[in-house]
Order: sequence, then structure tokens, then C-alpha cells
Amino acid sequence: MMWPLATFNIPAFLLIPWFAAELIFAVVFYRLWLPRFQELRQPAEYRKPYARDRLKLLIRILKRIEADCQACNKPILPYIQAFVRSYFHPVHNSESNTAIQHEEFCPKKGDADQLFAWAFFGKHVDDLEPWMRLDLDRMYELLKSDYNFSFQEGFTPEYRPMRLTLDDLNPHYRPFIIYALFLLIKIMGGLLLRAAGFYACRTESGLRYFYRPSKNENVNELPLIFLHGIAPGGLALYLPMLLYLGGNGRSLFFFENPDIAFCIFGGNPLKEHDTVNGIWEAVDHHLSSGQDVSVIGHSFGSCPITWLVHSSNNVRIRQIVLVDPVSICLSEPDVMQNFLYKRNVLFTNRIPIKIGVISSEIFTQHYLRRHFAWYNSELWLEDLPKDAKVLVCLSERDPIVPVQKVQQQLTRYKRSSSIEMDYLLWKEGGHAHCVTRPNTWRQIKRIMCKQEQLIIQESSSLGVDKKEQ
Repeated sequence: MMWPLATFNIPAFLLIPWFAAELIFAVVFYRLWLPRFQELRQPAEYRKPYARDRLKLLIRILKRIEADCQACNKPILPYIQAFVRSYFHPVHNSESNTAIQHEEFCPKKGDADQLFAWAFFGKHVDDLEPWMRLDLDRMYELLKSDYNFSFQEGFTPEYRPMRLTLDDLNPHYRPFIIYALFLLIKIMGGLLLRAAGFYACRTESGLRYFYRPSKNENVNELPLIFLHGIAPGGLALYLPMLLYLGGNGRSLFFFENPDIAFCIFGGNPLKEHDTVNGIWEAVDHHLSSGQDVSVIGHSFGSCPITWLVHSSNNVRIRQIVLVDPVSICLSEPDVMQNFLYKRNVLFTNRIPIKIGVISSEIFTQHYLRRHFAWYNSELWLEDLPKDAKVLVCLSERDPIVPVQKVQQQLTRYKRSSSIEMDYLLWKEGGHAHCVTRPNTWRQIKRIMCKQEQLIIQESSSLGVDKKEQ
């Protein structure tokens, strides 16, 4: 049945302020935020050992490709060619000849220069310093000598490389009422947390979080740290799952990142070291400087876990839970391509929401395209703390995470490592499949409890050994 607009009888005194607020918001969006967010930023320093030797990063990527090909008994050269080609997408304009099929497209030297200059130096080709150009030449020499792979001279104007932090932002305008709605959801989530015994806190670096102290001094479970993914409303949508996983009275730390939560108070993201220092500052302040922890990260929240793994306090991480992790195989083109360059793909067949609804939000775009260092955020499994227990949770039909590639890394790593690692695969599940399904919470908690029992046993054995010594 169609309802006439007049039936609603919306008073004019409500419509006028609404239209005025929307107009002001549109001016701020297009005249203030968008021009400021488009400005390029100096790339973050590359983590050691790549700081002044980016060839080592390329070698690490190639060795992973080589190992995958050997495991599947496939030739390496076609895989490397497909790997490089996957970083390019067609240019859609009237002057371009789009007759070239992507499978037949072969990047030329000029195309590769653009891609490698961004991937390994975070710059345009013309902005490379002399030592960077030397490193770039060494990369081409390595590809030629070790893999018989080289590029023809020239450019292919029909295709353009995906360069996350150099490409323009392409956000879609969201009405002010949308942000108001998610702000209301965020506020309601905060009230729920306060009712559940949490305190709203903030570190010296500005990192915001909710903390609930342990309800039982005899609880053997580790304090739990949670890092959310890109989600409208931030923590709010995760709360049922988190309160279930955080049962039995353990200490809980839920950290917030407003720049990936559809929050109009974003726009000034914390740097990696501010986030890492803030997390350890929170744990030290509320508990102790020697307290071990359990860490859970969902989707993008797996990237801050990478930062923690490379921090000076990484030995205190005794348990790591990665749910729909985008950080594993991040140097593969899949995550960036699926989330930012294939906006029409659905999160799941059951919930027909296009990825672009989330990825085209202006603060999310700003964070990923101007403040995110992929090279410092990729989680290489061999870098995990040796004493940590690990649980990786994957959704079989995840349209963002390259599930099969991640599974290959997990399988190979479990064969060569002594680290206690488990993993769950949810059949028919899409991205964020577990957030609204209690049966998946029970699966996660069961494995976490099993791992924590092993941690307790190991800690007891270590204590006995120290006493004997």
C-alpha cells in the first residue's frame, strides 16, 4: 500500500532544522573534509629489516609464492606473472582501448615502476630517492636472475596499478542522519557497557577504550583485549559476542578506532606506535607491567595485532585469536582489490549488502588511503611469539579475505612450527559471519578455554623449573 506523504504530517519546524543541518553537513563534507583528506601524506617508516633494504621485503614475498607453488606442484613463473597482473585494473574512459582482456594483459616496465615505487617506497616514481632507485634496480635484477621474469619497456595506458595510499579518495556522500544514527548506536553501546561494569577510559596518546576489572580474583583466564574491524557503530555490534567470550569474570579491554566506525569525530587517526603504546599503557595501568594477555582481532582488527606482535612487549601475548583476518597474506592483492576496488561484491548471499556501502565511507577511505601502512601490518605467521597459542577463524565464502591462500599458509606453518595453532572454517559463511551467531561464539570459546588450560600448565611447569633452579 502506498502512503501519501501528507499522511505523515511532518511539522515544518522539524523539517527546516533538518534541511539546514543537512546543508551544513554537505558543505563540510565537500569543502572541508574531502579536500583535506585528499592530500598525500609522508609514508610511515618501514619496519626493520626493510627500513633501508626493501629488496628483503620482495624476497620474503617471493619465497612465500615459491613455497606455495612447490606445495601445489605448480610452476612459479606463471604465478608471479599473475600476482603482478592482479595489482592492475582497467581504466574506464572513452580514450582507452579496453579490448585487451585482463588475462592477456602483461605489465610493462613503466607500469611496474609505478607499482613497485608505491608498494616498496610509498612514493610516485619521480619522487624516488637515489638509494630507492638502486633498490628498485636490484629488484628487477633478482626477478630476472632467479625467476627469469622481466618487463618490456614502455607503458600500457589501458591499465592502472592499484596504489592504495597514492590513489584519490572516492567516497560516497552519506546524509547527516546516517552518522547521527550510528552515533546513537555507539552511545547506546557505551551505556550498555557501563551497565555491564565497564569504565570509559583514554590513554595519554588519545586511544579510547572500555575496561572492566576482573570480577573474581581466582579466575584463571587471561585478561582479554579486543580490537574491532571496520564497522558502523564501532564496538556496538560486537557486544553480544564480546560479553559472551568475556564471561566468567576475566578483565576485559575493548579498544575503539573511530576512523573505521562511521564516526564524524574521526579524521585524525592515531599512528601505529601511539596505538601500541596506548594498549600496553592501559594494561599496565589497570593490571601490572608483567601481565600476560589474550588478544582478539576481527577483520581489520588483525592489523593492530601485527603491530603488537612486533612491539617490545610481544612476549606477554600468550593467546591470539584472529577472526576473518585481513592481515595474513596482505601483500597479495586480494584484500585491497576486494574491499576498495570491487565495491559491487556482496558481503554474503544471505545479507545482500555491497562492500562499497562500507568501503566508500569518507573516514574509512581516509584512514585506509592516507594513514595505513600495509607493509607494517601484514602478519607473517613465522613472526608470531613462540609461546603464544593461536586460533584463526575463517569464513568459507568470505568476499574480502583470500581464504584459500590463508589456509595454505596455516597448513604449511603448522607443519614447520611447534606453536599451538587451531583454526575454524565456517562453511557457507561470509565476512563477519560469527558476529551474530552464538554457535560460532561457543566454538571460539571452547578452543580458547582449551588453549588457556595449556597456558596454565606451561606456566606451572615453568614456575616449578624456576624453583628447582
